[in-house]
Amino acid sequence: MKSHLLTRRAFPLLAVLLTSTLLSGCANSPSRQSAIQQGTAVGAVSGGVLGGVIGNNVGDGENQVLGAALGAIAGGVAGNRIATRRADTQSQIQAAQNAANTHVVNVSNSNGSITPVTLVHIGNGQWRGPRGEIYNNLPGEPQLKPVYGI
Repeated sequence: MKSHLLTRRAFPLLAVLLTSTLLSGCANSPSRQSAIQQGTAVGAVSGGVLGGVIGNNVGDGENQVLGAALGAIAGGVAGNRIATRRADTQSQIQAAQNAANTHVVNVSNSNGSITPVTLVHIGNGQWRGPRGEIYNNLPGEPQLKPVYGI
């Protein structure tokens, strides 16, 4: 009888682990894949454990398995959403930092057109131009016109 009880208790855990493994592949893109997979797996396992506890307290072994499976699915979805939001927030922070370190100088051309030149601040007052050239301070249109003007 003891081995039957052990099997009944091990089955929900096995179901949770299988479900969390399947859900951990729900990443949206390779750059965010690790964070999303980790959040999904943690959410699935946490949801599965909570679902197993609730299912175990509600009724017999069938409810325990069902509770663990539903908890794992709900936890996986929640973990995926949290990890996706976290990855999106990190992307937005990185984009804001990149924007703060760039400056665009519009170079007026003799034909009336404008050439935008994007410069990247590299520290110590230095800026890098699109062709890799380094300026000791932020260059203006007169300094950039011979290089980028038409």
